[in-house]
Amino acid sequence: MNCFLPSHFWKQIYCLVLLCSIVNSGVSLAQDKDTINKLLEQAEDLFKQGKYKNALAFYDQVIQADAENLAAYYRRAEANFFLQDYAAAIGDATRTTEIAPMHYLAYNVRGLSYFHVKNYPEAILDFSKAIDCKPDFAEGHAYRGSAFYWLKKYPEAAADYTKALELDPGEARSWYNRALVFFAMGKAEEAEADLAKAKSLKLR
Repeated sequence: MNCFLPSHFWKQIYCLVLLCSIVNSGVSLAQDKDTINKLLEQAEDLFKQGKYKNALAFYDQVIQADAENLAAYYRRAEANFFLQDYAAAIGDATRTTEIAPMHYLAYNVRGLSYFHVKNYPEAILDFSKAIDCKPDFAEGHAYRGSAFYWLKKYPEAAADYTKALELDPGEARSWYNRALVFFAMGKAEEAEADLAKAKSLKLR
């Protein structure tokens, strides 16, 4: 004897199957998130110990699991920078800014990477972007000042160091670097004053 189940019964089964699928999917996502967080914690521990190469392996795993993970891309950019793999650092910093266009620290890392390969014009562009995102970013002004210095654009360099010092007057390195700029501009008196200030701040 054939047994036919009413259509509403099949609808109920379908709903139950769908609900179970959603629940299982939620559990899977939660497990994935926990795994990613643990990988990030391990990577951070290694990063803080200066074991950048070891940390990279964990950042790689995070990115494989979550291609939009902002923290992993940014930290991997930093790790690559410290390992002097500037091309990789530029790539990861670029990906970071694609995910978060206002990530001023990513522009800064990319700018520093360009600076270290002596691509000063690109470095200036990135330091400028960092400053646009965070106008009170003293380091951005100081780094841009250094890039201007190497391009022999001394007035621009002096202006950036002056701004950096307005934002962070206790930074001895900026006083010293502005002194170098003043010497290059033939402003010996101002340069000597800046050197004295740098020394008073115990520049090493």
